[in-house]
Amino acid sequence: MINSVYNYYLTTYANTSLQNKNVHKKSELRDVYNNIVKISKHSPLYKFDVSEDTQRLAIDIKESAFALKDVSEALEPDSIFGTKKKKASSSDEEKVSAKYIGNDSNDSEKDFDIQVRHLATPQINTGNFLSQNKMSLPRGSYSFDINIEEYSYELQFKVNDTDTNRSLQDKLSRLINRSDLGLTAGVVENSAGNSSLQLTSVNTGLGFRPEIFSVDNNADNPSDIVDYLGLNQITTQPSNAEFLLNGNEKSASSNTFTVDKCFEVTLNDLTGDDLVHVGFKPDFDSLVDSLNDFCSKYNSIVDIADKRAGNSGDSSRLMKELNTIIKRHESMLESTGLRIDDNSHLSVDYGLVTQAVSEGTIKDSLDVINRFKNDLTKQANNMTINPMNYVDKTMISYPHPVKPFSDPYKTSIYTGMMFNGYI
Repeated sequence: MINSVYNYYLTTYANTSLQNKNVHKKSELRDVYNNIVKISKHSPLYKFDVSEDTQRLAIDIKESAFALKDVSEALEPDSIFGTKKKKASSSDEEKVSAKYIGNDSNDSEKDFDIQVRHLATPQINTGNFLSQNKMSLPRGSYSFDINIEEYSYELQFKVNDTDTNRSLQDKLSRLINRSDLGLTAGVVENSAGNSSLQLTSVNTGLGFRPEIFSVDNNADNPSDIVDYLGLNQITTQPSNAEFLLNGNEKSASSNTFTVDKCFEVTLNDLTGDDLVHVGFKPDFDSLVDSLNDFCSKYNSIVDIADKRAGNSGDSSRLMKELNTIIKRHESMLESTGLRIDDNSHLSVDYGLVTQAVSEGTIKDSLDVINRFKNDLTKQANNMTINPMNYVDKTMISYPHPVKPFSDPYKTSIYTGMMFNGYI
């Protein structure tokens, strides 16, 4: 018999269980064992139906109860509004966007107002505007240096007889972009139809130097290629972002920066005299996913119980206990976004959940769901400790009224202890 139990468990649940297995402390495992001993001590001696259907039912009940307990943890109000479920919220995403990067439970007190006065800008060098179809450089090999911070990069290229100013500018633009130096290059044209090689720094803002990058002639190349192309002509100086944070003047070298190690803020546009508020809101996607998972796992237990509800004996006991819990909370659950149909299945009403989030009443809704979930968790604990309580069985004798005997092996195969015998 035990071989069939193991085979069914391994083929049906083992793969998924290994992906999200329950991990317990020693004290928790001791409590589980003590509960098993306590149940067996005060339980009558039963003769179980050892058919394959009964074995599968016991394992289905136990594993579905474990799954329900796992997803129930994600529906704790503290979890939804805690660090793992926090999401940054901006009152004007088009001008200031924010991302939550903190991990402190006190981060909810760190919201702020921001007013953007100036965006951080990159350095832009615009070269000489040259006639596109001409070329004044003789055929040969050339090179120049691009200096970024303490690094210097040498770029080498050749000029052919068929090259023009425009083809050379396009060639250098591709060379610089492929080299990934922290610059972007492009060719721009003026109203006269002449073209120029334009260099833009990836970084923005002012550092220790007035320039983010510079372009110099290479010492090994006697030709003044930099002067010919005008590569070292700064047309836009780099500048810092300037803003008010809760009324205090601040600056940053980039338009993306962190605030209190809690928010990653990106400035997208000037705000004028308006203030943009950055704070927290529940992660709606995570909330809906948690509710869907909860409903799915609960419905799995209902399906298992419903298949046996029409049978005689204890096989209908699980459905009765679930219905008792449902009736106790049904009237309150409907206002929270959880719907209960005629088959006792749960589903998520996305309209009500969205409304609760937008109106700020979602925490009250979660408090109601939490009470329902707590009752289900108690039920799931009973199911994991003694799944044999919900299968057909015949009572053989009552426990000794004076000296009850502990026999934890009565349900061991289905509660985690593997023992080959007694059933």
